[in-house]
Amino acid sequence: MNRISVSKSLVDTFYQIMEVEKGYLNRELTSKEISRRTGVKISLLNSYFKEASGLKISQLIAMYRLQHASMLLRKGFPFKTIFKLSGFNSNYELLQTLNDIVK
Repeated sequence: MNRISVSKSLVDTFYQIMEVEKGYLNRELTSKEISRRTGVKISLLNSYFKEASGLKISQLIAMYRLQHASMLLRKGFPFKTIFKLSGFNSNYELLQTLNDIVK
């Protein structure tokens, strides 16, 4: 398999997990799980996505979760419940992720 077909396969699988399955809503979704599902080592995944998007896999997952949390806030959901509905493990993790992005 050449680099282009591997890249397309990775992007297709990532799209399937994140967009179709809404995997980011699952608190158990991690870089390790994406690696397992794609059959590609985490270091190679991070390298590919960092080159393509400027972000590592864990950062991309966090961005999806933050976008979902933002949508819920706009819809008027109570802040205390948003972390659960967005795939975060706690309000602290949500706030820490937001803080990391803002820095």
